[in-house]
Amino acid sequence: MYNNTLRKITSLSLLTILLTSTAAFAMPNALPQAHASTNANLFVSAENSQWNNYFAGPQVVQVIVSDPDINRLDQSYGEPIVTINGKRLHVAQNTDGNWYGYFADRNAAESADSTSGVSGKGLDFGSFCSATSAITAAGVDFSETKGIAIARHATGSLNGTQAGGSNGGVQATCTAASSGGLQNHVIRENKTLNVQAPGGKAGQIASNNAAFESAWPVIQLYDFGGGSGTPVTVTIDYQKAGGDQIVNLNFDRIPTNLISSSVDRTAYPTDSQVFVQINDPQLNIDPTEEDSWTWGANATNSTLYYEAFTRNGAADADGVVVGTVPAMQNLMGNITSNAIFMFNHNGKFTLNPAAQGVTVVDFQKNGKEPLASTASTPLKGQTNQVRTKSIGFNSAPVTFIESGGVNTGNFVTWDGSKVSDLITENNLAIRGQSATTFYNDISTSIVGGFGFATLSVSATNNTWASGQRIPVTLVDSDANLNSKITEHRDLFNPAIYNSATGGVPAMTIGTPFSLANNAVNDLTTFIKNSTSLKQGIKGQFNAPATGFHLTNNVTATTANADGVNVEHIALVGNGGYINGTTGAALGSSTFALSKTGGLIIDSSKTVTQLLTTVHDDLANDTEKFRG
Repeated sequence: MYNNTLRKITSLSLLTILLTSTAAFAMPNALPQAHASTNANLFVSAENSQWNNYFAGPQVVQVIVSDPDINRLDQSYGEPIVTINGKRLHVAQNTDGNWYGYFADRNAAESADSTSGVSGKGLDFGSFCSATSAITAAGVDFSETKGIAIARHATGSLNGTQAGGSNGGVQATCTAASSGGLQNHVIRENKTLNVQAPGGKAGQIASNNAAFESAWPVIQLYDFGGGSGTPVTVTIDYQKAGGDQIVNLNFDRIPTNLISSSVDRTAYPTDSQVFVQINDPQLNIDPTEEDSWTWGANATNSTLYYEAFTRNGAADADGVVVGTVPAMQNLMGNITSNAIFMFNHNGKFTLNPAAQGVTVVDFQKNGKEPLASTASTPLKGQTNQVRTKSIGFNSAPVTFIESGGVNTGNFVTWDGSKVSDLITENNLAIRGQSATTFYNDISTSIVGGFGFATLSVSATNNTWASGQRIPVTLVDSDANLNSKITEHRDLFNPAIYNSATGGVPAMTIGTPFSLANNAVNDLTTFIKNSTSLKQGIKGQFNAPATGFHLTNNVTATTANADGVNVEHIALVGNGGYINGTTGAALGSSTFALSKTGGLIIDSSKTVTQLLTTVHDDLANDTEKFRG
């Protein structure tokens, strides 16, 4: 009975874990969390208790009505009534049966769009049309908005030319949208309109199908104000029969206490992954796809780019130039000086890889940020060795990708394989040194450090019987180079440790010193017995055969030292023997030293180099033994 109960509990626990894990991973366009007691059918992308329902600046908000009463694709329905602060928000039915609408602040959208130098790149909202002309551009009456941004160009519309209200706050007067190239770049994974329902209306709401399909997705624009530090309430109301379903959002600068950045460990060994995370809802511009932000993190050359790369790490704006205009547009000046963007202390990320003069952090290519490098290892390098196609050397490029879903506001430096675009130097000198990151006016340290390892053997009753397997456990933080994956340390694999010996390094003492140090050939000089020599070692070499003797000093080149720095010297001459009877020369021979003979080995090392291997642990010596 006990065993049965235990099995049932275990199964239940496992099921709970699986369900929890599944809920933790969001999918593009998956419905966000709703409050089932009041909002069974209304889903708003910016509704998130972690951020107190805040959104700011040019963020696009997605509204979904998911109602089984009106989700058939082959049946005609009237459009569900949704309002924004009492003004109509049009929602259109898509091929999944749900009804979608998108909205943003008019001034922030125009200001953001003006930063896009190339159509369809960066913060391009599409083409802008006034509220009164929108019906001719998209086939729907948007007169209760302040205008709309459509996905493709319409005759008379404005694209990439808005300047935060310099147009008098009035969008262009547009005629129907064409089927030209997609301009909108802030809703990249929208659903497709349902065009098969009875009634012949695209999305069941448009009177001009062709225009609306070209215009979709449509971003409806409203004036919210905000930016003063006092949040403006934005109320989304689905007027469903039987009771309204309401979500209240806060539009203003994001409070600093909601924004944070962090690293994954307190101390990093050499050559280990550095995982940095930024939690900031304002970076979530697109509610349908993970956003990507790339900083030139050098504090003296700080830059910022939206969607330099796609969520899969392919180049988006990076390297693209149309005519003479680059698609990569630096947004740093906008977020630091443009109040309409509503960035406050957030938005600027900097990294100092050598905060104390010793470089701790390198930059490396991963699946989210392709880098070119001049370093010997092409995947990584210091800031003067790495760049992207558009971001130059000494810019410290770091890319953060939205993680865990499309509306999380959590941005990380690693890819799906848990490889970060930051990695510590493979240099013991990082011990006790640090790099620093800076975001939201808060500094975070990346500290180089080493831990003490423990090795334990677990045998039953401390007895190891013949043929018995027992676990051997090594706990070593220095061997944990990636905190997000399970790593293996195989002693039989020389590539993991020393490539020559396959051993596990236990201690490095100063600078290894040897005859050849596995670098260059050493010279071994054999000196003949001669009373005329004023210096050197006098001696007599045994002749290799009767009648042979050494006539000249002989220099023989020896082999390199081996992998553990041991010199092997074969006493083989390269000439210098003659037959004492015939006078014939002997090309090469093996010989031995007599009691009075000798040899001089020149290791090409100096006393200064020798002293680098000797350290006084009690004295004020910065190069102490390490283990």
